[in-house]
Amino acid sequence: PLRLAYVIDSLKRAGTQTALLHLAEGLAQRGYAQRVYCLNAAAHPDLLARLAAAGIPVAILGKGELLSGVGLYRLWTAFRRWRPHVVQTFLPFADTIGRTVAHFAGVPATISSIRARNIEKPGWQRWLDRRTMPWADRVVFNTRHAVDFARTHEGVRDPQIVYIPNGVLAPKLDPEAGRALRESRGVPKEARALGVVGRLAWQKGHASLLQALALLREVHPH
Repeated sequence: PLRLAYVIDSLKRAGTQTALLHLAEGLAQRGYAQRVYCLNAAAHPDLLARLAAAGIPVAILGKGELLSGVGLYRLWTAFRRWRPHVVQTFLPFADTIGRTVAHFAGVPATISSIRARNIEKPGWQRWLDRRTMPWADRVVFNTRHAVDFARTHEGVRDPQIVYIPNGVLAPKLDPEAGRALRESRGVPKEARALGVVGRLAWQKGHASLLQALALLREVHPH
C-alpha cells in the first residue's frame, strides 16, 4: 500500500492536529500505511490513543534531540528505512524541517501545508522557507487569505498551490443541553446566542469579534 509519513510540530489538541487526525483515520480505513513524526514532546493522550486505535505508529522526537541534531538524523534514518512515498508536513517548524529531511532522504513527493498568514515568523525562518520551499511538490492552504503572504514572504510558487478548505464535522445537537447552557449563563429563551470556536490566541481574532459585537450592540441594543 501507499506509505504516508506526517511530520508535525506537536500533537497538542488544536485545529491542525485535529485535521491531521481526521485525515489519518480516514486513510487508515482505506488501507494506507501511515506514520506520524512529532517534533515536540507535547502530545495529548486522546490523540495518541486514537492514532494507535487506527494502527498508526507515532514517533516523538523532542526539542532536545532536534537541537542536538540527533532528532534530524533519527527522522532521516526513519525515512530511509521505511521509504514513505509521500511526506506531508504540518505547522511552521515541521514544514521547514520535514521537507528538508525528506529531500535529503530521497522521498519521492513532499507536501507542506500553510494554515495561516505566518506574520510572526522570524526573519531567519522565512529565509529558510524561501530556500527549502522548492523541495515541496505541493503546498496546501486551508484559506485563500494566506496565499499572497506565502508567495511574497515564504517562497511559494503558483504551481505548488492547492486550496483545500477545512471540513466541518457537525455534532448532533442536544436541545436539552442547549437549554441547560442558556440557563446556566442567564440567557433568556427569546435571546439570540452567538458563539465562536477557537483557541484563545490573537490569531483567531477574538478581539475583533468582541469589537464587532460591541458595535452591533450600539446599532441593535436589544
